[in-house]
Amino acid sequence: MRHGDHSMNSRPPLRKLFLLWAACLVFAIGGVAFAALLMNGNALRSAAVRHFGGPFSLVNQKGETVTQAAFKGKPTVIFFGYTNCQDICKTTLADMSRWQSELGSQPSGIQFVFVTVDPARDTPEVLRKYLQNFSGHFIALSGSPKRVDAMLRAYHVVDQHVAEAGGKYSIDHTASIFLINSDGSLAGTIGPQDTPASGLAKLRRLLSRKSV
Repeated sequence: MRHGDHSMNSRPPLRKLFLLWAACLVFAIGGVAFAALLMNGNALRSAAVRHFGGPFSLVNQKGETVTQAAFKGKPTVIFFGYTNCQDICKTTLADMSRWQSELGSQPSGIQFVFVTVDPARDTPEVLRKYLQNFSGHFIALSGSPKRVDAMLRAYHVVDQHVAEAGGKYSIDHTASIFLINSDGSLAGTIGPQDTPASGLAKLRRLLSRKSV
């Protein structure tokens, strides 16, 4: 074989190079989009606000059935997380407890909800004991994996299991707090980029029925 022929045959086909480049680009874009959905609730507002929420039937920390009817007639603050979360969940629930205290008598007009993204481990009893670590009053919701997943999809919550050593796992999930109007529509979000002060201001606007 001539040297020129060998050089031509050893060069990767352009189609393979293009497909490899395209796959890397899709992976990179997908990762950025996934991170954006995890961190910034505003990313879903423009696209999903018209189709936000829906019917659900879960169980609270007392073992009582809770449906979407519980969210009507009163502003609602919802955070999706799990008890084995080592960072954002504890911080967020602590902030939510602090806001309840700073709002004084006003929390009677608003309900704070914690929905697990890990129903396999977060039973009603586990949630009840976990919430004893926080001073605030919360409605904690769990249920069968199928029912919890249906609510996550309805509220456009992103969750992704991450395998760890010893058969354990963690869960990457949307970090924003959802602010729901008394009619069940999405009023806005409190994201990781918000300070405790700006989060409190958004809650005051939610209570006053003003735009968040």
